[in-house]
Amino acid sequence: MEQVVGQSTTTTTVLTGDAAIIAAAINSDNTYFVVASSSPVNPNDPRISQVDAGKQLGMDRNSLTVLALQRRHDVGTYSLTNGRVAERNSTGTVVVVLACGTDGISVVSDATGETVTPAPYRRSLINLQMTLVSGRWMETDSGERSPTC
Repeated sequence: MEQVVGQSTTTTTVLTGDAAIIAAAINSDNTYFVVASSSPVNPNDPRISQVDAGKQLGMDRNSLTVLALQRRHDVGTYSLTNGRVAERNSTGTVVVVLACGTDGISVVSDATGETVTPAPYRRSLINLQMTLVSGRWMETDSGERSPTC
């Protein structure tokens, strides 16, 4: 038996199909909250344009601009769970992902760290439109579909 020393292997899992779309939706929301949690918030952070396009990119940049102008940022947790592809256009390039969003995000002052807007601590059914743009899934619109999951 031959023993090889000093070599290792790495296994990478590449998500495809609905799993890739759901992962992209979660990544988009996570990226927004990472940027919104920075102090000071940078509305032009390039990470946003890597996961968002179209209407969603504009909405996220506007929200980040408001935080920056008010000298505030987000703290807390937000999660999407139970994601599933619910709708798909005829070419398969635009899909709607439904997921349960749990919002535990508070808005705090950059200067004092004091809470300006407390976390709502609520769960709601979130609608995320994902569009295939140049070979990658990007969030292009979102909203609350139902106040409960």
